[in-house]
Amino acid sequence: MTTLRKSIRAQVTALLKAASTAAGDRVYPSRFYPFWKQPFPLITVFTPSEDSTVSGQYPTHEDRRVRVNVQAIARTVEADCEDSLDDLCDEIEDVLDVDDNWQLTGISRTEYTGTEIEIIADEQAEAKYVAAIMSFDVYYQYVVEPVAPDDVDSVEVNGNTIST
Repeated sequence: MTTLRKSIRAQVTALLKAASTAAGDRVYPSRFYPFWKQPFPLITVFTPSEDSTVSGQYPTHEDRRVRVNVQAIARTVEADCEDSLDDLCDEIEDVLDVDDNWQLTGISRTEYTGTEIEIIADEQAEAKYVAAIMSFDVYYQYVVEPVAPDDVDSVEVNGNTIST
């Protein structure tokens, strides 16, 4: 079974790199990037969750929702880091809140769901960072293909032939 999570992360990363935000090309498709080694601000993109509901009979259709988190990070030593962070969040939302930017097949809609601000303390680098985690929900439909072909004329069970 294949989901669109990987493609969605790649697309969001590419859109943000191409958008000329304050982060420039410092946009990474993972929350585990060693960001303290990079110039600031920067952006990480990750998909922390996906859920599904069955919406059809045979073949089964699943309506899926992928949560895409876009984390904007700035150093707190910058005097205006919160204002800079808010400006970067505005740039990110301008890029990702336009459904026409989502060109993956099957995406039905996207929705901005909120932002959380946090302080990140890094003991190794002896620095603090301010981060905004913006959340977007991406909706798409997934069709579960049948395991067996539909064109079976008969099946043998315990030596008995059953016609379908």
